[in-house]
Amino acid sequence: MNEGKRFRIRLLAAWLAMCAGTAAESAFGQATLPPLVRTTVQIDSHLLGDNLDASDLERVKQELAEYAAKKLPKPGFEFMRWKSLQTQPDLPSVAEFRILIKQKSSGGIPRLLLEYQAFVEGKPADLSGLPVQPIYDGPAPSVHSADRLIEDVKSLRLDKDLANDANRAELATAFAKHIPLSKRVIVEQGKPDIIVPVDFDSLQASDQSHLYVEFTAQPDQKPAESGSMRLRPVTKIVTGAFQGAVNCRVYSFDFRNMSVAQPGGDDPSVTSILAILAPTSMKSAQVFMEEFKVRSGSLFQNP
Repeated sequence: MNEGKRFRIRLLAAWLAMCAGTAAESAFGQATLPPLVRTTVQIDSHLLGDNLDASDLERVKQELAEYAAKKLPKPGFEFMRWKSLQTQPDLPSVAEFRILIKQKSSGGIPRLLLEYQAFVEGKPADLSGLPVQPIYDGPAPSVHSADRLIEDVKSLRLDKDLANDANRAELATAFAKHIPLSKRVIVEQGKPDIIVPVDFDSLQASDQSHLYVEFTAQPDQKPAESGSMRLRPVTKIVTGAFQGAVNCRVYSFDFRNMSVAQPGGDDPSVTSILAILAPTSMKSAQVFMEEFKVRSGSLFQNP
């Protein structure tokens, strides 16, 4: 085989590989993956900084961040993706769950404390319901061993704190409910349902879940105004431009002087709602998970 033919074959193979990659990326169509939350660890302690070298400190941060990313999703937060800062760092994220290990002196004895912080699109969430807790009851025994520190933080704090029902309820109210799943809602002509362009399988939400939507619309010559609605995810869209996305039913709608509960069927308010949500009217939208019930029997694993 001459060199020219080999080159053409390599070029064809590269083109096919690119097409396959593009096809894989567009397999979700207009549906996007759920939001990505980064788990991070920061250390603010002279005691640890003076006794552990830089590589050990980085290992502590990485291992604890990865551990938190595995502990946080279940139960109740499976509708988001959780990854440590070091895992696929190029992927964009919308929120951060931060573990801060800090130092405070008590009676002249330095103590290590653990604090949880959270941020949504760079803005801090109020996690005051999760108080700062000591890692040890007394002086820290693990300042010379990164392995001991990692295991102690896991067993003495993360295993207890991240499994605690009250703590998870606080995280849901103060953090998870404020993370936008999407900044679009879509209506299709002649169809009464609302499309949320998030991948149905990845979201893992049953039809008992509730989505809350804040939007701004201008369906007429009056100035644009804000409104809200609540949606129930019902089915996966299997064909068409929005293949893979979430098909939703409206169960409450508020805009201007229009307030509708559970419109459907031949209810004339459906026509008005669809007109308000039409692309020519909508100025902005944000979709949030107000109440999450995981879809049972799902074998899906977040990528």
